[in-house]
Amino acid sequence: MMTGDNANQAFPLFFKHIDGKSEFMKRATTTVELFDKYACDYDEVQNATVPAYKDAISMVANTYHHYVDSGNFLDLGCGTGNLSLQILKNCPESKTFLLDGSDAMLGEALKKIDGESILGSKVVNLKEPNWHHGIETPIDAVVSSFVLEHLKEDDYRAVANRCHELIKPGGVMITVEWSDNEYGMMEWFVSRMHAHGKEHPEYKHIVEEAKEAEKHYFVNIREKMSWLEQAGFKNVHTVWQYLFGYVVVGEK
Repeated sequence: MMTGDNANQAFPLFFKHIDGKSEFMKRATTTVELFDKYACDYDEVQNATVPAYKDAISMVANTYHHYVDSGNFLDLGCGTGNLSLQILKNCPESKTFLLDGSDAMLGEALKKIDGESILGSKVVNLKEPNWHHGIETPIDAVVSSFVLEHLKEDDYRAVANRCHELIKPGGVMITVEWSDNEYGMMEWFVSRMHAHGKEHPEYKHIVEEAKEAEKHYFVNIREKMSWLEQAGFKNVHTVWQYLFGYVVVGEK
């Protein structure tokens, strides 16, 4: 039987080092469990292993600045707050409502963002019909990054419909979307991700666990844009693309 450091090396997915000690952690089996478990590591892992992650975040923030500049926005699936933080740096007069399915991720976001810039925060399940309760409306924009691909079509459509209701006339919805594997773009992206991962072997166990725990529903980007149009958004278009990742804007 292995103990101590030998056990940690053999089963890295089940241990996390905290203040020099090893804490046993159950392997994540859902997206929320994964994010709860690795919230403290999320930023480093994303920046190290996901190609163009910072570029996508920056493009959403720049797009918000173009359409809104100063206003109130909902960060739908805020994670650790990177998108809100970038928007608030570009548009310091704006304020954000932080919403996420992971209590741990939301906690990281609240540490990162100045309380004066936060309208409110809430842990929700976007599959539940009342996820929007408590959000002061109307708002100027809904922003979202690397979130909506976790929803099946019916849930995605329901969320898009609700977002359209929450946004004031003249406002926008801006999302980072994954498409399907059209033209082999997904394989190209994954190959780039593997290349990044080889440069950061310390995160290999998290990436491997994510492959099993995270649930994604990859749909062609043109079909996703049609869902936003059917929710009531107009002039739905893309403003950025990296392989099979897009930034999509819909106007109300």
